[in-house]
Amino acid sequence: MLPTYSASSITWIGTTQSFLLMATGIFAGPVFDLGYHRTLLFLGGFLTIFGFMMTSLATEYYQVLLAQGICTGLGSGMVHVPNYALVAASFTTRRAVAIALVGSGISIGACLCFLLLVFFDGAPTSWLSCVRERGTDTQFIVKGGITFNLVFSRMIQRVGFAWTTRTMGLIGLCVFSIAIPMLLCRSIHVSGRRRALIDVNGCKEFPFLILCIGGFFRFLGYFTPVFFIPVFAETALKPPTSQTFSIDLMVLYSAVSLVARLLGSAISTRTLIMLPWTLCSSAAAILCLTWPAVNDLGGFITFIVFYGIISGPLTVFSPAVLPLVCPSPEVIGTRMGMMWGSTAFAILVGTPIAAAISDTTHGHFLGLQLFSGVTLLVGAALLGPLWKPIQTKQKALIRREREKERGDAESN
Repeated sequence: MLPTYSASSITWIGTTQSFLLMATGIFAGPVFDLGYHRTLLFLGGFLTIFGFMMTSLATEYYQVLLAQGICTGLGSGMVHVPNYALVAASFTTRRAVAIALVGSGISIGACLCFLLLVFFDGAPTSWLSCVRERGTDTQFIVKGGITFNLVFSRMIQRVGFAWTTRTMGLIGLCVFSIAIPMLLCRSIHVSGRRRALIDVNGCKEFPFLILCIGGFFRFLGYFTPVFFIPVFAETALKPPTSQTFSIDLMVLYSAVSLVARLLGSAISTRTLIMLPWTLCSSAAAILCLTWPAVNDLGGFITFIVFYGIISGPLTVFSPAVLPLVCPSPEVIGTRMGMMWGSTAFAILVGTPIAAAISDTTHGHFLGLQLFSGVTLLVGAALLGPLWKPIQTKQKALIRREREKERGDAESN
């Protein structure tokens, strides 16, 4: 579609979308605290679908950037904050499990979408066989998650770019039609008062400040292995894999991380969240530092599986901990926006920095691998100062919940 533009130029479309997904939280958080979560959900859903439909009509680079990068990015960002904040405000002791279920949506969507494609394709049920028999060398332009990559790769040669993108928009419309009513089925208490975009008091509170700084370093290196799974498989492995097979390795990661997120969150509710959080962060850093030893397909699949198991829960721990460092539920929206805003810049620059210090075109990934491992290690180290305040508050919260349950049982 854009043959005259380099791969790095096209990458800015997905990078911009990812950045806005997180950075929009700075503005969406205070709006959420004012009680306009319904407006955020409906407007965000509209912009997301509108962006897909406009992308299907785009023919120039700037049109794709505006439609997919900016419009869809803003819409996704508006939905992102209430998506987590509504769930976080509705749970206490089981908050981590609830957040994990929310975060597992991308993995569930990837698996279900793949099974549907296999079914309607008439291809074998084995995903490996499906890759070998129905492979395609299409270059991906739309960046929208594993599910959309699967849809794009298997429809582009059959119906063309325009209708492939419209199909993804229709999938998003169906998902929003189910998700938004579910999120709004329970009312929550919000302050209803106008708040600043930045909660200055949060910047003065040590636990919240460390939470944001640590999140910055973790997200600086967290997505690097995931984004470079296809490139590494195609250029660094001996022998290299096909492009379609390398994309489906991301599906493998997504499926493994789904189970890991659910198990990690369930364990955190019983052992306190800081223990699994620290173990997963440290193990992910060590695994990335050992990544340079991988040079064949078997070893890389093993790396993907272990990284999915270890890194999967990391995306749900921060939102689950956030209410524990907020003085009241009334500022959860604002502080969640601040937290995601701090990680947005890391997501924007992390992957380009990693790529800049490595020659990925010729299969040289050492700089990228060390960058990811070191940043994750710094993020894991910054969890240390959070142990005492988080553990203390979580223990007190669990104790109150148990006393409440005991009192309810006795009254009945």
